[in-house]
Amino acid sequence: VLGNSFFNLYLVRGKAAAALVDTGISAMADEVIGQVEKLGVKPDTIIVTHPHPDHINGLDALRERYPEARVVIGPGAREFLTHPRTAAALVAEDRFMAEFLESRGYRPGRPPIGRPPSVNGAEVAGDNETIDMGGLTLRILHVGGHAIGNILVHVPELEALMAADSLGFRIPSIGFFPIFFTGYADYMAAIDRLEALEPRILCLAHQGPLVGEDARKAFEEAREAARSLCE
Repeated sequence: VLGNSFFNLYLVRGKAAAALVDTGISAMADEVIGQVEKLGVKPDTIIVTHPHPDHINGLDALRERYPEARVVIGPGAREFLTHPRTAAALVAEDRFMAEFLESRGYRPGRPPIGRPPSVNGAEVAGDNETIDMGGLTLRILHVGGHAIGNILVHVPELEALMAADSLGFRIPSIGFFPIFFTGYADYMAAIDRLEALEPRILCLAHQGPLVGEDARKAFEEAREAARSLCE
């Protein structure tokens, strides 16, 4: 688990390769690079689960540091990033989130971005496409509900699922807050599909991963939170 408690990134290391799942915001890119290099790892693949600012705004900094890394995005992510209204939102959110982190004692490593990150040369992953890490397999899943271009990462050998925000935003003392920007039905279908994987490790985008029984319970908690919001 990389990043900080507010924004979590995940590093998967196989025998032959390593992959970084998500990039965080620009302010934390140097912190993440430092964490990766302290582990003695050079990511071969960078996976962006969806093109929201806290998942993609650190991409340019990471690509600058690891220019040979393969970048993987979901279908529709590239188009989302080129929408006229997207650029202003990504830039504004990056600045806001950097100020938030600084207010919590996390010193930004670099100034906020002035333009959206580039996905030029990035590969669009197909549903159920796999990436061999050497002893570990990254299985890419397309799920709807939360965002355009939303992809997740399942590592069967570890019984691990990097679910990003597809179950909502979890606040430990409260529970899940539903966030289905592209449709309630798709969001609920995504929860069902992910629950069927029975992950032992559930890697969320914020406030850390859940393990064992906590991971199992998370799906019904997320489902019930979404139902309650719509009632």
